[in-house]
Amino acid sequence: MTINTLSLHEEFLSSLWGKLWDVIRITSKWVATNFYTSAWVDIEAWDSFSSVAWKVCKWSYDNSPFVQINDLSKWNFRWPRGFSYLNLPEWSVNTLAPDWIWTKVVLHETLWDIGWLENWAYDIVAMTADDITRYGWVPTVFTSVLDVRSIKEREEEYKQMMLRLWVIAKEQWFVILNWETAELWACVWTPNILAKTAFNWSWMMNWIYHPDKMIYWDKVEAWDILVALKQDWFRSNWLSAVRKAFTLQYWDNYYETAPRDELLQASAHSVPYAKAIAEANWWHSPWFKAPVNISWIAHLSGWSFKWKLLEDMLWVKWLSAEFDNLFPIPEIVKKVAIWSQKSDKPMKSIEELYSTWCAWQWMIVAVKTQEDAETLMQILTKNWIVSQIAWKVVETPEWKDPNITISNIK
Repeated sequence: MTINTLSLHEEFLSSLWGKLWDVIRITSKWVATNFYTSAWVDIEAWDSFSSVAWKVCKWSYDNSPFVQINDLSKWNFRWPRGFSYLNLPEWSVNTLAPDWIWTKVVLHETLWDIGWLENWAYDIVAMTADDITRYGWVPTVFTSVLDVRSIKEREEEYKQMMLRLWVIAKEQWFVILNWETAELWACVWTPNILAKTAFNWSWMMNWIYHPDKMIYWDKVEAWDILVALKQDWFRSNWLSAVRKAFTLQYWDNYYETAPRDELLQASAHSVPYAKAIAEANWWHSPWFKAPVNISWIAHLSGWSFKWKLLEDMLWVKWLSAEFDNLFPIPEIVKKVAIWSQKSDKPMKSIEELYSTWCAWQWMIVAVKTQEDAETLMQILTKNWIVSQIAWKVVETPEWKDPNITISNIK
């Protein structure tokens, strides 16, 4: 017997919608979404999270003295929002900078059960806000994309993460303009088979700078004082090496077998510096007069002291630096260096450690005078940032290449 596939198709459509020639009327009454929800999409959880994220955006609209939000959304969060700048000097320019937490999320996913998720918004902000601050720019407007395996798996924790983002935005004086969230299921993966969920968070920050306040390398001179800004443990750079060390020590299931305190230390959240540095450079001072004469800022992310400080800052003027008062290396970092010895390419020296990671001073700020250093540290303290004078820039002897000397290593 021959089956008429066209007839079956018409029969299916007829059973689904009624007679094909009927008119379909969609009203405000809830329409079941059985097939969509069967594909692992929880619409109620999604709407609940979206409601919190929308409120977080609206709460932040007055955060920045430089941003005016043109909220065209009214009652509907899907409608557009725009922004314009105000209270800025002539010739100010804006730019954009994207970033994400990199592979640190894999460590985060081992710790869902202790409620740290809300603190991980600090990593989001620090990765982009601090990066361009070193050039004398100020962050103003933030937007992000949160990809999750499933909203329902950790709905309340995701809400708390967004609420903590609002707290940080208020502290750092930037606006959360909008966001996008996607439930991607198989596309968001983690090697941790015990993870309660998985996510990835990327974002973009809008920045303002003024040509007269750019921090260039050519201002740094011998006898400039170097101030170190403390960062406990790791931030979000080079975390693949940290996870590799955990794997060498505790095997592939380190997220289950490693001591919890070591995992906590390795995944501790970042400290944002952006607002404090912007304040020291003039952005939040009356008449835009900088209270601190900053020569250069080294943001010790990837390649740390070797590239970001020596080659980017000192080498171009054939200068060197001496440090005798850096913050001590945390125990978890020493352990990671020791565990690396089980690798076929182990960490071979303390110089490699200081060249790979920040060695727990995430920024080095060069200033002109002792008074500048003291004023900077006062501003940092007001913003809950620990800092100390680490020592100075020096002339490079004619018979040597520019170098960094670190003594009194702890």
